[in-house]
Amino acid sequence: MSTPTPERRKHSFLVTARSREQLIQETVHIQQQRQRRTKIIATLGDSTLNYDKLKEMVQAGATSFNMNTSYVRNKSALKELAKWRDQLEKEMDCFIPLNLVLKGRQIRIGNLRKSEIYLQTGNIIRLTQDNKVIGDKNIISIDDETFFDQVNIGEKVVIDYGQVVLQVEAKEESDVAYKILMEQFPENYPSSSSFRHKTEDDSDSEKGSRQGSRRNSIKSMKVLQDDQEEPIKEHKQDIIPTVQQKKQQIAEQLKKQKELKKLKKFKVLVCIVQVDCILKPLRPIFILSDSSWMDPHVKGFTKNKQSFHNLQAQYGQGRIIEQDEDESQESNEDEESQITTNDIVYIQKAKNLGYDSITISNVHTGAQVRELKNILGDDSQMKIIVRITTKQGVENFQELCKECDGIVIARAYILVQSAIETVVYQQLDMIRKAHEHLKPVIISSQILESMITSLFPSFSEMGDIANLVNEDIDAITLTGETAYGQYPVQAIATLDRVCRFVEANQIQKRIERFAERAGLSMIASKKHVVANAISSATVDAAYRISAKLIIVFTSTGSTALKISKLKPPCQIIAVTSNLRVARLLQLVGGIINLRVPTLLGTEQLQQSVIQMALTKNLIKSKDYVIMLSGSIENIPGQINALKIMQIQ
Repeated sequence: MSTPTPERRKHSFLVTARSREQLIQETVHIQQQRQRRTKIIATLGDSTLNYDKLKEMVQAGATSFNMNTSYVRNKSALKELAKWRDQLEKEMDCFIPLNLVLKGRQIRIGNLRKSEIYLQTGNIIRLTQDNKVIGDKNIISIDDETFFDQVNIGEKVVIDYGQVVLQVEAKEESDVAYKILMEQFPENYPSSSSFRHKTEDDSDSEKGSRQGSRRNSIKSMKVLQDDQEEPIKEHKQDIIPTVQQKKQQIAEQLKKQKELKKLKKFKVLVCIVQVDCILKPLRPIFILSDSSWMDPHVKGFTKNKQSFHNLQAQYGQGRIIEQDEDESQESNEDEESQITTNDIVYIQKAKNLGYDSITISNVHTGAQVRELKNILGDDSQMKIIVRITTKQGVENFQELCKECDGIVIARAYILVQSAIETVVYQQLDMIRKAHEHLKPVIISSQILESMITSLFPSFSEMGDIANLVNEDIDAITLTGETAYGQYPVQAIATLDRVCRFVEANQIQKRIERFAERAGLSMIASKKHVVANAISSATVDAAYRISAKLIIVFTSTGSTALKISKLKPPCQIIAVTSNLRVARLLQLVGGIINLRVPTLLGTEQLQQSVIQMALTKNLIKSKDYVIMLSGSIENIPGQINALKIMQIQ
């Protein structure tokens, strides 16, 4: 057959696809036109916790890292990340804030052997209390022991916000469960210890052989030890294989008989898969009642029949959870702490290592935020970010905004407790309220979900990101995409390009249409009225003269934050002498940070900053630049001077 030519393809229905590299090249000019305003936060996992991968993610567009204790349970990883952060900042001349995300009382499934496991309707799968089990299609672990006391036979549990629905059929102990699976699937589970192996091919016999060899080696050395080193080595080489051959068969037989007895017994739930689905690692799990998807650790949860009825039609009846008015009032008064003993250990380590912020989840009231403040102490400079995951958090959003330093909206969690049609409105309402309170607002969960296992995002994900960017959010958090996904760097690069393109079009519309920016230069706060007035005037002037850069000299970062919330048409350079302020402003949209030894000598600093901006192609000749500074240098809250200059 002849090879098809381009001319022949023109007259056929075959459409040729371009490579991803070619598509990326078409958007390079966008990166040259404009710096990205929206910040990208990458959540780290075991696969991305190494220096080379961190560097690749920063180069792709990541501006901050999350250390989520649900994904990384090795406490030494906190120290390694802090060390690598310092190295990256020096090597790449940037600022990288580190945020510790507390696990709290959220319940998740454990790690899986693969990034995705397909489950078919009717399959039997077991949930074990043994959190060291590496999950597969037959058994998965749950990271909370109390979960097994909350579930009754006949109830349903949902994983991954309803993507996976299981019905509990029976309860058994781990020794029985492991024995059943070993008999049914001997090729997968040759022994009970194989449930904890990370890979299917790492057999227990190989591991036992290696351990036996080491033990025999030590015994032989003790028996044959004398003053001469060479004879010891010769005898060791002759004796070890002989001992190993004689004992190997007996050892394996005894091991299989005694292994189950030696292991601690764990509770196991035997479940039936209710619908074909894809199971992913480290996903949250809830109990499906007839009133809501219940988190067993959330006291006084708000009943929401609409959320249940959405699934009830597909998966049948659930258990009625009785709760009278007296119990409801009592539980609301006695808010359960969301900070565990294990969290406190992580908090102290992060504080000592210089982490910049802490995120707390499942928060309902301001009192729970104040509890974390008390644990940190008055001497701590770490900022507190509240992660909105519950309906109570949405209802008390204004109170939480006043207590915290930043907001994360985890919309997938809110979905399990709210009617589907209200979640989008709730998200927009919280974004706008966060802007009014001058708090950095971050969106997380289900951003580029498809890129966990696919190199390309879905069209709906692109539309969702565009809508978020148009709402002027400060940052977007990638969770599973970078914690355990197959394409973490590509996911960051994709999000980076989409944000740049949407921002460029958004700014152009606001410049061309005055109505598009009406009301942007408004600050509701009545505190620091002079700084508020200066900030509003700065943004208004930036639109009128088409300024290309705003330079702010700031000690605390508050003025730069205010200007960012007013959505100017250009980038902001925040000049500060405080390293922690420079790092924290990396969580605020549209700000480039520059650290200087001191803020004294503003006139000379202005020229240095202008020269730096020219070198980095942020501005060029004839561009307008707006300068903000204080008449009293290096004193917080003294910004009162606005200066407009044209680059010569």
